[in-house]
Formats: sequence, C-alpha cells, structure tokens
Amino acid sequence: MEDYNTARTHTGKYCFGITPMQTFQDAKHLSQDKMLDTLHQAMAAKTAVG
Repeated sequence: MEDYNTARTHTGKYCFGITPMQTFQDAKHLSQDKMLDTLHQAMAAKTAVG
C-alpha cells in the first residue's frame, strides 16, 4: 500500500505523473479552506476580538 501511494506515479489526467501522496499533499490546503466549521470558528474569534 505504501509503494502504491508514495512510489508509483499517478496516471490521472490532471496529476501529471506525481504520486498519489504528493497529489494529496498539494491539495490538502484546498479542503482545509472549505471546512466550514473551522471557517465559522475563525470568523467568530475575529469578531469577538475586534
């Protein structure tokens, strides 16, 4: 499983030959930006301070 995710290149159309793990790491920030509960907490904290 480790070899599958970290050593072999990904054959997906938009992955450009990088490994699945690198694809995940490169896109991780996109999912974190979409986490609405985290966004809501950050907005509430910002409002409470200022």
